[in-house]
Amino acid sequence: MSIFLGGTGSANELDDYEEGTWTPSFSGNISFSTKTNFTYTKIGRTVHITGYMHVQSGTFTSTWNITGLPFAGSGNYNMAPLWSHGTDLAFMAYITDGHTTVNIRDRDSATPTPNELSIQMTYITAA
Repeated sequence: MSIFLGGTGSANELDDYEEGTWTPSFSGNISFSTKTNFTYTKIGRTVHITGYMHVQSGTFTSTWNITGLPFAGSGNYNMAPLWSHGTDLAFMAYITDGHTTVNIRDRDSATPTPNELSIQMTYITAA
């Protein structure tokens, strides 16, 4: 059974829905020993990801990466803030065109050391 939004033509058919989990890896000088609730929901070309990281090790540098997204991003406009529990830290997460990596950048150049981070991000895929 198909669902149609705004008309019955093929362009209005919602034919791509998927839910699942994904396993992140880290690159850069940081890692987290506890990684939980890394889920995704894909509706058409829109993907919403979530995750929680705890017990950080390593030295934080100005940019590091979470790799292994379930789908590659499309366009260089996929951005979201990151939240650090217990500390007000300014991070920005973004996905570049054609990649399955979330790039994390320290926005205030303070090179903080987060112990816990949550990510909730929505991005667009190519297909």
